[in-house]
Amino acid sequence: DQGTAGGSYYEEAAFEGTVATKGKASKKAKRVCRRGRTVVINQLGAGRFGQVKTNKRGRYALSGSDAYNAPGRYSATVRKRKRGKIVCKRATSKPVEAF
Repeated sequence: DQGTAGGSYYEEAAFEGTVATKGKASKKAKRVCRRGRTVVINQLGAGRFGQVKTNKRGRYALSGSDAYNAPGRYSATVRKRKRGKIVCKRATSKPVEAF
């Protein structure tokens, strides 16, 4: 998508995705492991690009409008989380080439 007449491609670019749950977890555990997780976007070899929290469905989106100054490979990471007996595992996305 090359954007709309209201803005350029870079103004509308975003890093987006979903924090998913696997296995036979209870509904409560799945909810705890998706909602409110901090997703950190890293540029490989250069460090942190930004961070954002997931919504109640585990979805996140971070504007990539500043990434045109730093083309490269990016990945998203969520840290391990413990809430009582519920343990949410750490996860890292596959790297993607941006711009």
